[in-house]
Amino acid sequence: MIKNKKLCFVCRITGVLFILIFTSSCSITNYYFENSEMRTGLNLTTGKWILKEVVAPNEIKQKLSQLAKDDFSKILDSRFSLAKDVKEFLITPGIDLNKSPSELAKINKTTGYNYLIDIRAKVIKNEFNAVDFTNHKFKKDLKEKKILVELNVYDLDNQFLVYSKKAIAISKLKQDNDDINFSSSINTMILGAYKKIMKDINKKSIK
Repeated sequence: MIKNKKLCFVCRITGVLFILIFTSSCSITNYYFENSEMRTGLNLTTGKWILKEVVAPNEIKQKLSQLAKDDFSKILDSRFSLAKDVKEFLITPGIDLNKSPSELAKINKTTGYNYLIDIRAKVIKNEFNAVDFTNHKFKKDLKEKKILVELNVYDLDNQFLVYSKKAIAISKLKQDNDDINFSSSINTMILGAYKKIMKDINKKSIK
C-alpha cells in the first residue's frame, strides 16, 4: 500500500512537470555594451587601487561587492583595498566624479592611492517576474526587464577617467502561446552584466 502511494505521488509530480515543460517557454537574456568607443583596457601592473562602495539594489549589493573584491584582489593582490578599510578615504555624497577632478585630487592626496574603481548597477525596467504566469491571451504589450551595470576607473594622480564600460542586460517576455515564462532574475542579470565587463578588462588589460 505504501509503495503504491509513493508511486502515485511520483506519477502526479511527473505529470505536473510534463505540463509545465510543454506549456512554458524561456526568455533569453541578451548582454551588450552601451558604449563601444573605449577599446583599450587597463595597466594593472602598477599603482595602488581602491574600490569605493558599490552602488546597487540592496538584494544584490553584498554579492556584487564581494565578487568585485575577489576579482580585483586576484589581479592586484596587496595593491588593492576597499574604501571602507581606508580610514582616510572621504568622498562627497552624490558627487559626479566625471565632473569633479578636484574630488579625485582630494582622494589621491588623503589616501595616497593611484586608481579609484567605481561600480554602479541599477534596474531600468522590471515588468515581469523570473517565473511569469500571465496567460498568453493577456500578453498584448511586450514587457521587458532591463538593467545597467557601469564600471569606471579613475586615475587619481592625473584626475581623469581611464576606463569606462556600461553593460546592458535585457530580457523580453516572449509573445507566444505558452502560459508560463521563465527568465533570468534581476540579480542574475546584474551579475551577468558585471562579468561581461570583467571579461573585457581581463582580455584587454596589461596584468
